Amino acid sequence: MNENTVIVIQPHGWVVVGVLEDFREDGITLSHTATIRRWGTTNGIGELRNGPKKDTVVDFEGRTEIPTCNVLRRIEVSGWIQVLRNLDK
Repeated sequence: MNENTVIVIQPHGWVVVGVLEDFREDGITLSHTATIRRWGTTNGIGELRNGPKKDTVVDFEGRTEIPTCNVLRRIEVSGWIQVLRNLDK
């Protein structure tokens, strides 16, 4: 699995984490994707850059496409690879 893992913030509060496979003019493709339902942080989403916290809740999605217009922010992260691998079983 590629280590190019990102958190993507989308409109209406949707936040996902996954492995960035492709970045095109019209959108991005993420594999091993999970929606972050509850951050579990006390100081914002930036705390998740090194992986989930004990109170973080995620829901596995698999592969997903996100149109460029829905990518409000992209955060490069580490510490998520093993979590995403375990969800993808």
